[in-house]
Amino acid sequence: MNRLSKAICIFLVTILLFSLTACSAGERHGRFRILKSYETKQLAIGFRNDDIVRYYVMAALQASAADGTVHNNALHWFGHDPVSIPADKEAMAKIKTVPKRTLIVGVDIDAFPMAYKERDQFRGFDVDLARDVCYRLGWKIEFIPIKAENAYVELSSGNIDVAWGGLALDIGSKQYTTVFPYMEQGLVLVVRDDNRFRSVRKLKGATLAMDSGQYFLDIINADEDLRDRLGAIQRMQGGARACFQSLDTAKVDCILVYKSALWHFAK
Repeated sequence: MNRLSKAICIFLVTILLFSLTACSAGERHGRFRILKSYETKQLAIGFRNDDIVRYYVMAALQASAADGTVHNNALHWFGHDPVSIPADKEAMAKIKTVPKRTLIVGVDIDAFPMAYKERDQFRGFDVDLARDVCYRLGWKIEFIPIKAENAYVELSSGNIDVAWGGLALDIGSKQYTTVFPYMEQGLVLVVRDDNRFRSVRKLKGATLAMDSGQYFLDIINADEDLRDRLGAIQRMQGGARACFQSLDTAKVDCILVYKSALWHFAK
């Protein structure tokens, strides 16, 4: 390959990489725009290692995926279907007699729209799926708020039977068993598409709203470039819903939220 050809190849690769980066940074979702994406984690469902309840839950979930229930719930909550659960219409027929029980489900109520509380009622995508699973199995259901980092303690103590609800669990953990890593979840820095902020560099003096959780603060503290540009940070008690309300009413300039929440409000 001569020098001219090499130069052309390098130029084209550079243009391609720039285009991909620009697309990622300026990705539009309805009336919103992503300025920056942070680490992505897998949402999964966790059980005690020796608990056979997972086989019943897995069978019911596979049947739910096969008849379109999972897909329809995804469309309702996200406007599209980013969920990956293997479908098997014969799954329920493969399990033996299902014993009667109450399934205690640990959910992260700060992970809107995967799981949250509204007027003392548990709601969300994962909550709907868990209810559907229990309906198919003839079980009662109870929800308890937990955090992903406490999944092992909650499971091993018997406080919950399954950790499931906006939880980025440790897929490789030997302390508990995870099944069906079903969806990617990550934080995104979001602005309204009609405002003047088109890049992180233009956020000088801007006001950011985010959830009050420690994970959100850790992300901001690790991003010195963004942190040093911001004029103020508001830690919202109402989570993603409060953040989007503040962004919609121009009380803040940008928000840090889970991408699933962006999908929900942009649909």
